[in-house]
Order: sequence, then C-alpha cells, then structure tokens
Amino acid sequence: LVTVAAPAGADVLVGVGANATNKVTGVIAEQYNISPSTVNGGDVVVNVPSQVVPPEAPGIFIPQDSKYTSDFTYNVGTASTAAHLPPNGAGAGKTALLNDATAGTGFIDFGRQSSQRANTDPASLEYYAWALDAVSWVKFPGNPITNLTQQDLINIWTCDAGSKLPIYSDWSQIPGSTFSGSIVKYQAQLSSGRQKTFEQLVLNGHPIDENCDASHLSTRLFESNASGVAPATKARAIFFYGYSSYQSQSKSFTPNLRNGATFGQLNGVTLTPGVINETAQRFPGTQYLYNIADTRSPSYDRVIAFLG
Repeated sequence: LVTVAAPAGADVLVGVGANATNKVTGVIAEQYNISPSTVNGGDVVVNVPSQVVPPEAPGIFIPQDSKYTSDFTYNVGTASTAAHLPPNGAGAGKTALLNDATAGTGFIDFGRQSSQRANTDPASLEYYAWALDAVSWVKFPGNPITNLTQQDLINIWTCDAGSKLPIYSDWSQIPGSTFSGSIVKYQAQLSSGRQKTFEQLVLNGHPIDENCDASHLSTRLFESNASGVAPATKARAIFFYGYSSYQSQSKSFTPNLRNGATFGQLNGVTLTPGVINETAQRFPGTQYLYNIADTRSPSYDRVIAFLG
C-alpha cells in the first residue's frame, strides 16, 4: 500500500481522473509534498491513478484528515469487483469530484481532466489549463494508409442513420486507397476524456458509433492502451492516442502499451510538437489539459494552492 500522513490541522488532498496526466501529476505531487510548510501548509497530495494496476502500487491508502474523518483504500480489482476501484478516466473523476463537492465530505479534492468544459458543468466547477496536447488516429503494422481526413474518420467511426451500418466498413472505401480489408475500429473505456476530446475536435462533434446498431459497435480498450488490439486483425485496426501518452510510452516514462501503433497524418498534417499550439493553424486535435476544482469543496483554498 502507498500510505501518506498529514500533520494535525493539515489536509490530505486527493486527486482522481484522467489517465493522460496521471504520471506527471504524481511527480508534481511528490515535489509539492516535500516542499517547505510555507509552500504546502503541511498538506499532502495523494494522486490516485485511474487504474490501480501494475505498475501502479497495488493499493492507495488515504487516511482521514481535518475535513474527512474516515480512512479509505483504493484496491486492486476488476470490473467484477468494482468496490473501491478508483474513478477510471476524466469523466468518472469529474463525476466523483462533483458528487463529493455536493455532499461536502471533503474526500475528493481535485480532478485531472483531459476534455473541455461541458455545458452541463455547474458554475462552481473551475478549469485550470496547464498544458497543451493533441489527440489523433493511429494505425498498426501492415496498414499502408498514410493520411486520413477528418471526414474519413467520421465515416469510419459512425454509421448511416438509415441502415445503421458503418459509412466506411472497408479500407478500400478510403478515397485513393489501394488497401482493402474490413476496418476493425476501437474506442476507449466509458468516461474517457481523451475519447470525448477526439469526438469533439477530430470527429467534429460526432460520437463514436453514432447511429450504429449493436452488431457494428467499436471494441472498447483502455485509453492509451493498444495492447488489446488482436494480432490477427492488427493491419486492419484503427484506434486513437493522445500525443503525450504516446511519447511517454515511447520513452518508457510509462509502460509501452502501443502494440506497434503509429500516428497517421490527419488532413495531410504530421503530428509533431511544432503543430501543437494555440494558433488558428494548429493541429485539428490540439487540446488543453486541465486540473479542475469545485468552489464548494471544503478544501478548495488548499487545492488552489497546489494547482496554482
């Protein structure tokens, strides 16, 4: 178990949510926790990964503090043992933060967020953008396609409203393609902020599997984890990745789960750091990464000291 302790009168600040910024937020939290008390006020940040699985610690123990008066442990588990599993993804993390802020328990204090503000978010929820990133499509060895347009991707991942069949079901349907074979499409787990961003920015607001019947749904994998792409269909598979997650895995800062995936061009543009910016010419999948806080949370002022 990973254990932490805070001095009397200080807070344990618990962060949950997006996988995209889990590792780097954990590094920042480690530095914050060893800062002088004039910086952190004696507070201790516990950065909870979106999945408590290897190589993460097998359990995250969160002791009571001045505002939350019960101990709690996030444990290793599977979908069949859901009790005490951490919120898996940006959407689940945001929901957990909002639920806690509404209840006023002071347990979950901030969220890692990889998608932008939603119209349904309450005014009390604050977004603090602190990094730029991008999300785009990836292919696998054996696929010679080098470029897809946003409309190509919409046609791959959505279905006709009448027939309920994929608009593009075979790689030969891509304009100019010399490659054929049934397209095998993947998507991320429910509550994935990366997927929400991919849908908003790259698919122009179309949700993955829009209009599709039950026989033509994308297979779910964990976000930024292509290890589940089946070897037999790898050349015909398509998924999406966040650039930072891809780079992190390529440099072994985090486990390499790419399974041979490589970025293809989007609208003729190669995804590199140079095209991830805030100009009108930025890469179409360029996004902000956020930390979020709720002004109703009992530890709001302490959280802002960390997020600041």
